[in-house]
Amino acid sequence: MLTILADLTYCHLFAAQDCAAFSLLYDATPAKLLGVCLQVLNNRAESEDTLQDVFVNVWQKANLYSVNGYSPMPWLITLARNASIDRLCTRKAGTVDIDKVAELGTADISSFAVSSGM
Repeated sequence: MLTILADLTYCHLFAAQDCAAFSLLYDATPAKLLGVCLQVLNNRAESEDTLQDVFVNVWQKANLYSVNGYSPMPWLITLARNASIDRLCTRKAGTVDIDKVAELGTADISSFAVSSGM
């Protein structure tokens, strides 16, 4: 992990989207950030995909990072956690309880249309 002093040295370059600074950041942080994603998603493949999305997002929004004298890790951890939560919510929204589907198959279609506002 980079020290705060080292962070301060390259944070200005990172915020200006310097490739070398981003490479240094990328090399120093993936294990911690992958751990954050794994805690939320509990799936390694999904966590790796999410982390890739996080690094793309970090690169695109590097100019929004405020160099304030502190490590960028809290910002990166927040981005990783939020991206993981978003993916988790998307995963849950895409699932359907099979019992609900079976109930719809036996329900009166006209009463379903009325109750759902159709």
